[in-house]
Amino acid sequence: MKSTDHLFAVPDVEPVEQLSPDRKRTIRNNNMIAAGIHPATKMPLAGNGEKCGTCVAAYKVNKWWKCGLVPLTFGPGTDIRKSWPACVKWEEGA
Repeated sequence: MKSTDHLFAVPDVEPVEQLSPDRKRTIRNNNMIAAGIHPATKMPLAGNGEKCGTCVAAYKVNKWWKCGLVPLTFGPGTDIRKSWPACVKWEEGA
């Protein structure tokens, strides 16, 4: 081995996982729910055992669920999950 071989050696490093925007959004939404805040409406969770999917404000745009309590953006940031706990504005739907 020459004395200069070590100058350009690349050490073994663990690859850094890059999170996709969807994964980051999922983590953020889960953290908000854990903190008692609804990810879409930013209101407190109702704590009544209801879900977004049973609320009158939930509606479908193409294949995505949205909440009528927040402005429609046609982007994933305002998508909701029917399984999310309801916020304090929950009203019985169909």
